[in-house]
Amino acid sequence: MFAFKQAVATRCLAMPIRKAITAAAKMQADGIQLDVRHELNARDLSETGRRQLLHSIGQHNLQLASTFLPTRSALYDSANLDQRVSAIRGAMEFTRQLGTDVLTLSAGPIPEANSKDYETLVEVLTELATHGNHVGTTLCLRSGSSNPDELLSLLHGIDTGPLGIDFDPAAAIAAGREAQSDYSVLHKLVRHVRATDSAVAADNSSIEVPIGQGRVPWLELTVMLGEGKFAGWMSVERITGSRKADDIQNGIEFLKSQLPQLP
Repeated sequence: MFAFKQAVATRCLAMPIRKAITAAAKMQADGIQLDVRHELNARDLSETGRRQLLHSIGQHNLQLASTFLPTRSALYDSANLDQRVSAIRGAMEFTRQLGTDVLTLSAGPIPEANSKDYETLVEVLTELATHGNHVGTTLCLRSGSSNPDELLSLLHGIDTGPLGIDFDPAAAIAAGREAQSDYSVLHKLVRHVRATDSAVAADNSSIEVPIGQGRVPWLELTVMLGEGKFAGWMSVERITGSRKADDIQNGIEFLKSQLPQLP
């Protein structure tokens, strides 16, 4: 049977990393996703500390699914651009040292084609793809609210190394599109799935809700992922709410037991 691998985005638990690993194991997750800016970074972790961390993850029968690097600005923002690119390069190296090959981040809204910002974005991604090819890490851009055809065109124009997509179905729904349609466009480059959900608030804005309680059609998406033999990870997140750990555990159970597993 085809099964999906669920990871806990441990930054959502707001716990010290060792406690978060234990919590993820108790949730019956398959792995974890680490934030390599706020939770853990290369400057604060010695070689011995890295080995101990990986040993702890393995002891709990977990895997490191991916890493996440939050960025304060779009990749093409000219302010502090060199420092931003350097930080991403370092995070790619650190990701590989931790034993996984997927680093996820948001590039920001895709600028208009042929604009200066677009040219800068292409230059940055070309450099980062080259670096990823050298160190063995795939940079996966969060699909977010961007038009999927524009995102696909952007990535297809870069051939210096691997680039992938961190598919965010809730963001597609919040942008007024169908998550299934976005996935159909992007599926060949999807290496990771961000598992969150979205609902409509009283003022018609989109709000994050626990997985299974919103508008994301997880049943249909899971079927599509299975038919496409998706072999990556779903990282379950809960950004808002007062019961984040419970909501994440329920989300894992929802994805594991209520959605079909395909041959």
